[in-house]
Amino acid sequence: VTSAVAGAFLPSLLNKIVIVLGHSVIASLIFSRARSVDLSNTASVESFYMLLWMLLCAEYILIPFFR
Repeated sequence: VTSAVAGAFLPSLLNKIVIVLGHSVIASLIFSRARSVDLSNTASVESFYMLLWMLLCAEYILIPFFR
């Protein structure tokens, strides 16, 4: 959430759009999937864990837009 707010203050309009939308999508994916995780089911926890790693990789795609 902090990154999306920081992205709103970037000088370039394209960078603002990419950062704010990108982080909003990532945050919504995390929150929606976190609600459906069954902590007693190992497969469910592992699936959420792998989602977090995939979203971390997606964050690296957003880094160039912070300039």
